[in-house]
Amino acid sequence: MGSPPSDETVVITLGQNHGDPSVITVNCADKIGLSCDLTRIIFDAGLSVVRGDLSTDGKWCYLIFWVLPRTGSGRPIRWAILKRNLISACPPNPAHIFFMDIPEPRPKNVYILQICSSDRAGLLNDVSQVLWELELAVQKVKVSTTPEGKVMDFFFITDNRDLLHTTKRREDVCNRLKSVIGESSTNCELRLAPPELTAMEYAPILLLSPSIVGELFTSELTQFQADSNSLQSKSTLINKVSVTIDNSLSPGHTLLQISCKDRRGLLYDVLRTLKDYNIQSCWLHLE
Repeated sequence: MGSPPSDETVVITLGQNHGDPSVITVNCADKIGLSCDLTRIIFDAGLSVVRGDLSTDGKWCYLIFWVLPRTGSGRPIRWAILKRNLISACPPNPAHIFFMDIPEPRPKNVYILQICSSDRAGLLNDVSQVLWELELAVQKVKVSTTPEGKVMDFFFITDNRDLLHTTKRREDVCNRLKSVIGESSTNCELRLAPPELTAMEYAPILLLSPSIVGELFTSELTQFQADSNSLQSKSTLINKVSVTIDNSLSPGHTLLQISCKDRRGLLYDVLRTLKDYNIQSCWLHLE
């Protein structure tokens, strides 16, 4: 059995001057997909990673992120909540790190949060901010708006506190959302997702059954495919992407080098892809 990560697992050093990046260091036991999970938490907190380093021996890892507030986020950075979320993503410290395997985390239950209300500017941003403050991780979102200005949003979420199975936790979430939305007619419902959706946190949406994809995302996927086809030639000209895979440098490791134009969420997307293919990062350098 291992001990839970301590408060010293994550250290956040704020930038001294305006415009200086803050430094987040994480020193903990390693697991597949850890850097992906940490990057997503940092992104959800309203920060962009401008530089990063990772080193691991497969059992223990050390990560450094240089971060800046994301342009246009328009919200204060809650450093205390960020640190707590980062610590919760780290695996337990094994008692004998060199002689035991770190168990894979148990998949969390996925819940469906349904919100029906009148539409307004900034509604989705306000809801997302509340969910983050309540330590609820959003896995997928389906947003629908009627011509009459009504919205029906479905959020597929997991609870970092593992308390959504309790009535009090569900009521607290809905009451907090209603107070932020500010409408007495707002309808908020929380229910456990069907078993076939519980793999959403660990698998891409295209791995779901065709019936689920058709029911939830048919129109969105059709539009996405149409837009992708029309923009494919343009994106090829605008973004020159280079992906190099080299197996000749080491008998036990593969070098993956990516050179491309930066964009919002790029680091997370790369690390999430590696996690989905069960690939562990042993060393990372970002510039």
